[in-house]
Amino acid sequence: IDGDRGLGCAIAPYAMKEAINKAKKFGVGSVTLFNSGHFGAAAYYANMAVEENMIGLATTGGGVGVVPTFSSEKLVGLNPLAFGVPTKDNPPFIFDASMSSVAGNKIELAKRLGVDVMPGWISDKDGVPIMQDSQIPSYDNPNDKPGILPLGGTREIGSHKGFGLAVILEILCGGLSNNGLGPFRKKNTAHHFTVYNIEAFGELDEFMSDVDQYLTKIKDSKPAPGFEEVLYAGLPENNEEKERSEKGIPYHSIISRPENCSTPDAEFKYNQMKKFLNLKWTKRKKKFLYDDKWDNLIAGIRLGITPRYAHDWI
Repeated sequence: IDGDRGLGCAIAPYAMKEAINKAKKFGVGSVTLFNSGHFGAAAYYANMAVEENMIGLATTGGGVGVVPTFSSEKLVGLNPLAFGVPTKDNPPFIFDASMSSVAGNKIELAKRLGVDVMPGWISDKDGVPIMQDSQIPSYDNPNDKPGILPLGGTREIGSHKGFGLAVILEILCGGLSNNGLGPFRKKNTAHHFTVYNIEAFGELDEFMSDVDQYLTKIKDSKPAPGFEEVLYAGLPENNEEKERSEKGIPYHSIISRPENCSTPDAEFKYNQMKKFLNLKWTKRKKKFLYDDKWDNLIAGIRLGITPRYAHDWI
C-alpha cells in the first residue's frame, strides 16, 4: 500500500484490517505500507488482531538512529516490534518494544531534563558504548545526536542480537515494500503487518487454553529476591488500564497550568476535542472520568494537542 505521505496512524489501521481479512480467508495475511508517517504505538495494531482471536504482528521502520555492533555510524532504525496473542482467562500477551537499547524519545527527554542516561544506552562519537551513567552530549543539529546502541548494549551482552533483529524488521518494512533500507529509505516510513488465523492451524480454544496455562505459570512463578511479582508482556498495561479506568488519567502539570492557555482558537479546538473524546469513549462503552476537568484539556489543546492525538489521552 502506498500511503501517499499520509499520517501513519490514519492509514495503518486500514493496512492491518487488510491483513486480518486476508488471514480470515487464507490463514495468514501480510501487508506492507510505505510512503507513510509515524503510525503511533505498534501494540495498537497487534491488538486489532487479538480482538479477532488471531495472532498479530506489527512493525515499523523507526528513526535511523542506531549504531550497528562495532560501527560508529547510525545505520539502523529503532524499529519497534509488536506481537499480540489472544487468551481466554488471562490478559492477552502483547509485546511492544524497539530493537534499540532504549526508546529514542527517552534520550531526548533525558537531555531536556538534564539527567544522566543509563550505561549501555548510547555510544560516544566514535561508536564506543558508554558503560557508565553519563549526561547526553550537547548538540544543536539533530544529526549530531549520539548513536543509540542496539538492544543488548554491547557485543558481550548481546547487542549483535538486537542489531540482527532490527535489520530483519528493516527488511520486512522497507525491503518488501521496495522502499529501501536504513539510510537508503526512499519514501518516508514503511510498516509491516502480519496476521495468523489460529483456526487455520488448529483448535482455537485449545490454543488459548495452552497459552493461558503458560502465562499463568509465568506470573505465578516465585519472584527473585527484591521483586514482588513476575510479569509478562501485556500484563502491566492491563493492570494500568484497570487502575486508570477507576481513578482517571493523570495529567502532567504543564498541561494543567492556566498560564499555558494562550491560543485564540482554543475554544474551537476544545469543542472539537470534547466531541471527539465523548464519541470515542461512548464507542468503548466506558464513562469518561474527566467530564468536570475540561479546563485541563483546553490547556493541552492550547499547547498544540489536537484531536488526531486523542487516542494517546485515552
